[in-house]
Amino acid sequence: MYQERKSSKNGEGFAIAGIVLGIISLFLFWVPYLGFMPAIVALILSAVSLMQATSAGNPRNAVVMAALVISIISTIASGWWTYKATKYVTDIIENPNELKEVKEALEDFTKSLDSMQNVNIEVNVNEGEGSEVMENLEKTMEEMEDSITIIKKEK
Repeated sequence: MYQERKSSKNGEGFAIAGIVLGIISLFLFWVPYLGFMPAIVALILSAVSLMQATSAGNPRNAVVMAALVISIISTIASGWWTYKATKYVTDIIENPNELKEVKEALEDFTKSLDSMQNVNIEVNVNEGEGSEVMENLEKTMEEMEDSITIIKKEK
């Protein structure tokens, strides 16, 4: 007749460990090699949990699937970043002149930044052009001074 299917917990321990290591790897993926190691371990643990869940008759366990997805994503992300970092270091070792060019470009950039700090901006107002502006400014300042003295007298 009707058979009740029991939920199996087989593989969930490894799956949770895979999820935790996968999340740690996602936070550390930008550090070459450091993020790649927990990602590989997470992938292995997730695969083991999938095999255990399948042998127990529950291959579609949500925790197992989440562990597998997170561990695959973290392995790809950290593996790609580790590959790029390794390639960059290898290129520098093989061609040290590129590093010298980068260093020279950075030095030129810092020199240009230093020279920009010493720039003085001068505004010259010819007589007649800015006289109206100056008169309005002086008038406004006098009005402000008057209002300040009125406030002081009231207190």
